Amino acid sequence: MSPISPPTSDNPDEDHPPWLPSTRPFFGKRRKGRRELAMDLIQAGLRILERDGPRLSGDQLTLAAAINELNLSRDDDKKVSPGSVYDRLWATPDDYRVDVQSAALYEWFSSSTTPQQDQIAAEVLALLDELDLETPEGRAMGLREITRRASFTSLEATAAYRPAQVRVAILAALAASTTDDEATEQLKRAARAAHNDTIASYVELYGGVLDLLKLRPKESIFGPTDTPELRLAAVEIFTRIIITYNDGMDIRNQVEVEGTHLENLPSGVDGELKDWHHLGLGVWAIASALSEPDTGAETEDR
Repeated sequence: MSPISPPTSDNPDEDHPPWLPSTRPFFGKRRKGRRELAMDLIQAGLRILERDGPRLSGDQLTLAAAINELNLSRDDDKKVSPGSVYDRLWATPDDYRVDVQSAALYEWFSSSTTPQQDQIAAEVLALLDELDLETPEGRAMGLREITRRASFTSLEATAAYRPAQVRVAILAALAASTTDDEATEQLKRAARAAHNDTIASYVELYGGVLDLLKLRPKESIFGPTDTPELRLAAVEIFTRIIITYNDGMDIRNQVEVEGTHLENLPSGVDGELKDWHHLGLGVWAIASALSEPDTGAETEDR
């Protein structure tokens, strides 16, 4: 698990993680040491959460447990005492738990700290030699094969990345919550920030795939895309829809028996049978419905 980058600024209004309220007692001028300790304790809480599961987001995820976890990796002269933490870094135990959960929602989904995007990009690159990108029929088959294979890569990456599974459980509990308070709003802000950051990074990947396949966002839906700014705006919406669908499938996959979402379909060349996951079928259907051949790109190739 990648460590959280601690804030470095002495300005209380700058340089704090998007999932963390700047009103916490460890923010403010001349409190850099407190902030660094707070980040270390949040990181310790994430290790506990990753190891023992989302049930610890309740009363078992305590500052005492985090202090013990942190001290395991510290020399005796640098161990943290309860007196340096209680009432100094968090006003209540609930504030600490919410900060750890918020960190999980953000750090375990943001593309800068998770492996899924790099693995999907590598899968797409590995496919290029197998695809016929010279004809409209070949490019249509390319879209089908990219979405099919990339969906399996995404699923395998998520299954192998324990924090992603824990994060999905926290997100599902948040979605089911009827509580309307500051803690709930903080968790929602963390989830939104991670979602938006991830979309921003996937825009480049999805936009590149569209360019590769000489496709563009469908103008009857998105309007003209004949300038870089208009195209970028359309690709962002295109990406947001796919990522949102993938989020829902992630939650669903947590409760499904392995193999439930597999289909063997005649989608290959000359009706060759191919294994599909429902995630891939859904992404292919969305991408097909929201894109069309880029006639300008095709004309340039002639």
